[in-house]
Amino acid sequence: MIFFYVGIGIAMMTSVLSIFEISTTINKNQYTIRNKSINSNEIFFQKENDKKFLQMLNDMKGISLGSGQIICQNLKNGFKDELDDNYSILSNYSILDSYNSGIPSYSSHPRLINGCDLVNGYHRVVIVPSSIETNSYNLYSCILKVEPKCTFETVD
Repeated sequence: MIFFYVGIGIAMMTSVLSIFEISTTINKNQYTIRNKSINSNEIFFQKENDKKFLQMLNDMKGISLGSGQIICQNLKNGFKDELDDNYSILSNYSILDSYNSGIPSYSSHPRLINGCDLVNGYHRVVIVPSSIETNSYNLYSCILKVEPKCTFETVD
């Protein structure tokens, strides 16, 4: 009978040690998505371009750009197309033409309805019509880490 208990004790110790080894291996090799590292140049780039976007939207106050993805299309056309009605204003901000359409927001949050999005590398901006003023637009911005959308877009 003593051999039986010794055998069970050894089997239990072996299984406990095996589980411990497996857990330490899993901890060493975590398979989680790691955040992309964002350096200070990207943060500076975001802040400077946010200022340009805000100044551009301020200059465009009172001019209708539409709603939804049409806002971004009108902005992109106005940066380069000399025949566009807004070219005289938007040509001053042609550096922002490097932004392209990203994944649409489709957020149901009242502040983000009928907006459009532009992305350049890690920087994402969402431009939405103002609910307070006619032909005025609001800007929301973030630096992308893992997700292709800003965190405020995923919260309703």
